[in-house]
Amino acid sequence: MNIKKLTLIFIAFVTLILSMGIISASEDIAELQTPEKDIDVAASTNVRDASVLKENSTQTPPEQTAPAKTTTQPAVKNKIKTKVEADQKAVKYKKSTYFKVKVEDRYDGDIPIEHVKLKIKVGKKIFKVKTNSYGVAKINTKSLKKGTHKVVITSLDDKYSIYKTSKIFVGKQYTAILKSTSAKKP
Repeated sequence: MNIKKLTLIFIAFVTLILSMGIISASEDIAELQTPEKDIDVAASTNVRDASVLKENSTQTPPEQTAPAKTTTQPAVKNKIKTKVEADQKAVKYKKSTYFKVKVEDRYDGDIPIEHVKLKIKVGKKIFKVKTNSYGVAKINTKSLKKGTHKVVITSLDDKYSIYKTSKIFVGKQYTAILKSTSAKKP
């Protein structure tokens, strides 16, 4: 029983000694990889400042006393893939109609995504809208000029992957071509 306890204590002691050696070795490697401070001072100051530093070697320049800024790269996040529906629309000039965009989750059975901030660019105009509880965002086409407008829909939220293009036709009159679904009997 005592031998088991002594063996466990000995193994723990050896493990502790080895881990301390590994830590000090990694610190030594880190010190070897950092450049010398004299090189940094000469590179970051002009000739007159370098001569002053040689004369007053006990003083440290202000560049060395400031803490070093470290930058970290942001973590890469996977964006939620979406299904965007934005059909082409033909509207009358100066008539108040809405161009609708529907945003749904691509993988979860067409579940609408609510409160997503969208940027809808129509020609040179930019509209910033939010989807409602049904996943629908809409803009009024009354302020658009006559002609064909290219529509680009993108997300303002970093969580969602949204990109879709469409068109809006604005004119005096518009016509729709309808196909007959009923067959005539002879």
